[in-house]
Amino acid sequence: MRTWRLRRQLKTFMTALLGSIAAVALWGLAMDYWTVFRGHPVLSVIDGDTLRVNGRKVRLEGFNAPETYQARCEHERRLGLKATQALRQMVRSGKVELSWLARRDRYGRPLARARYQGRDIGEILIEQGLARSAGAKDNRHWCDKTSAVPTLP
Repeated sequence: MRTWRLRRQLKTFMTALLGSIAAVALWGLAMDYWTVFRGHPVLSVIDGDTLRVNGRKVRLEGFNAPETYQARCEHERRLGLKATQALRQMVRSGKVELSWLARRDRYGRPLARARYQGRDIGEILIEQGLARSAGAKDNRHWCDKTSAVPTLP
């Protein structure tokens, strides 16, 4: 009789423990991926398409900005710095909205969509010549002489 009671208590304990673990995991996923933040505290802008949100690098989806840290040429580095500055100005305004996506990039960073005053940030940077669409079939590099990106003064 004692063995039966002990098994029942152990089964109840294990069920409660697994249920608690599942609840915490689901809560974490919901907070990480499916919540839309308006005015979420963005601690820093890393480059033209990457933010640091609460200590975590977050890749903005839908566009590619020129590299600043591993630029292949001076032109790419300068464009990257302009894209970074443009994104920084939008973030500092406090009018940026992040929508977390349920997937990660190839480096394991969480992906998000960003909007500034209701407009997609990628579209804004593309219009300014500071980014390219991620889905574009454009294989030209920022340093390519035939690139359609405007030259900076």
